[in-house]
Amino acid sequence: MNTGGPSDTTSDSVTITVLPGTKIHGKLTYKSVTEAQISPDAQVEHKEWIQTDSRQAEGFNYPIWILKTILTLGIFYTGSPS
Repeated sequence: MNTGGPSDTTSDSVTITVLPGTKIHGKLTYKSVTEAQISPDAQVEHKEWIQTDSRQAEGFNYPIWILKTILTLGIFYTGSPS
């Protein structure tokens, strides 16, 4: 789960909440500044929290992401048959 946006960074303004009655059959893995709020009535088989530094959340660069997206789309449409 990525809480920060389209990149591999996270946001410290996002809270992950697992509501009562939720059943996760498998592993819940997430990267976050804060630990998820998991209801005691939720069933999560395995949980892995990868704690990140809040400074990493500030590292996302939207202009670069937009440029990469435009270039990728340009390459995709240039290479497709007419």
